[in-house]
Amino acid sequence: MKPTSGSGSTGYTFDPQNPVPTKGGLNLTLPLGPIDQREIGQRLDYLRFQSEPLKRDLVVAGKIDLRLWAATDGPDTDFMVKLVDVYPDGYEALVLDTALRTRYRFGRRSEDVKMMVPNQPEEMTIDMWHTAITFEQGHRLAVHIASSNSPRFEVNPNTGEAPGGDHLSPRAAINTIFHNAERPTSLVMSVLSSQ
Repeated sequence: MKPTSGSGSTGYTFDPQNPVPTKGGLNLTLPLGPIDQREIGQRLDYLRFQSEPLKRDLVVAGKIDLRLWAATDGPDTDFMVKLVDVYPDGYEALVLDTALRTRYRFGRRSEDVKMMVPNQPEEMTIDMWHTAITFEQGHRLAVHIASSNSPRFEVNPNTGEAPGGDHLSPRAAINTIFHNAERPTSLVMSVLSSQ
């Protein structure tokens, strides 16, 4: 469903010294898989957007993208995105998760690197890879957005410093997700059937 309001956004403070913990996902040395995301708890820097309970099964297969409209108050930050299957009892099963470091939103070659303009909204496409899943009747389809997922992903200091190494002066970032008619953050996926 497309937003109809001309306004609508959600902001949060991302403090790199208090990152969101990793719970499941495509990990090598950490617990992996569709671990319940409720273990993260109710944090102000962890946004949960979800549908109403599905009236019928929703079969999805293929590539999934998140077209994210967002802004940050500094030169660089991260956006972590999760596709989640929310069961009727509240269990939040992780389906897909990935990350975007905004300096690489146009690519990873040196000539592609571009810092953000503070507080300027931009549309960024986040490739969530591929999946095939049936979201069952009564479940909810959810998208969770944060700016950290540690230790799976290196924590961004929000300063514009190059990745890796010691960051002596990390700063808290004010990040904003837009979800309105002018800047509609949206999940793009192939629906095979909705029976």
